[in-house]
Amino acid sequence: MKPTNKGKKSDDRRRSRSRTPSKGSSVQDFIPLPTTTKLISQLQVAPWVRPHTLDFSDILLQLHEEIIDFYDYMQPSKKDQEDRLDVIERLKNIAQELWPTSQIDIFGSYETGLWLPNSDIDLVIMTGTDEDLTELINAFAYKICSLGMASEMDRILTAKVPILKMKDRKTGIYLDISFNLDNGLQGIGVVKEYLEKYPEAKYIICVIKYFLKQRGLNDTYSGGIGSFLLFCLVISSIQNHPAHKQDRKYYSRYTLAHYLVSFLKLYGEDFSYEVVGISIKGEGNYFKKSSRNWYYNEKPGYIAVECPQNPDNDLGKNSFSIELVKKAFSHAYKLFCAQSKKVALTPLNMIIRVDELILSRPPCHR
Repeated sequence: MKPTNKGKKSDDRRRSRSRTPSKGSSVQDFIPLPTTTKLISQLQVAPWVRPHTLDFSDILLQLHEEIIDFYDYMQPSKKDQEDRLDVIERLKNIAQELWPTSQIDIFGSYETGLWLPNSDIDLVIMTGTDEDLTELINAFAYKICSLGMASEMDRILTAKVPILKMKDRKTGIYLDISFNLDNGLQGIGVVKEYLEKYPEAKYIICVIKYFLKQRGLNDTYSGGIGSFLLFCLVISSIQNHPAHKQDRKYYSRYTLAHYLVSFLKLYGEDFSYEVVGISIKGEGNYFKKSSRNWYYNEKPGYIAVECPQNPDNDLGKNSFSIELVKKAFSHAYKLFCAQSKKVALTPLNMIIRVDELILSRPPCHR
């Protein structure tokens, strides 16, 4: 049941409000949106906000409702679904023309249901051959180019997992294509298991994923926070939140707003990146990075996150833009603390800007 704003506000809700930053607090660590993003006047109510959300006077309750509004608004439309099925089918036909026994498997956020309208599609082509990965990527890239299917293409051949990145000319969808690897497929079950255990996570992931996307900090290959790493960070923040450290009867005191603000404060202000590593296995725990030899002298501030399927794999070791991510989270947290109507009319709109994609959502999503 969604909380209402009827009746007296509880002491718990008043105590849970974030403190306003001191006069000496700095907001110079703001990560601006790309200049190519067209922004809409912040004096307008964001299109994802339902009318009843504006009726809440309590900032946390209003933010809770707005998070749900945003999640619902950004759910894939029928056309989104059709476009993805179309591009997957065309790629499948190309793969089978090159390698008759091949098959395509989808993984990542598209398969786990955590994808947004602008999310990439992660897929792996199992060719049934033992050819070199570089040769496979080159052959597939050449075929796609000869058909004029891609408007953008980039071969990432030096990465630990070589991939082909492309943008489909017909639908505008971006794809990350790998070959003969099954580690991504193994993660699907893990994600679904944790989402069932922590149902609030999907809302926080949706908001943070779009927040990072708007700032160009969501791509692993450019040092940002990829979907699976973000998933682990959100799950860990929920596992270590007071709501999950207390008796279940106290859970109703906490809203999605508490989880979102707590996430931003944890990774923007409090987390000791140089010393502490993260594991979400079981009920979740922290460990010393040095105990895993995951402390790197050349990059001491990198975040260390244990892969749930492979404890020897540090998911954060390639996120070389983590300092920018940290600053973005810190600035967002300070905006929530300030609660300024000069920034936006609703709390979530202070950190999620109305851009062209949001305005382009079909009428059924407004």
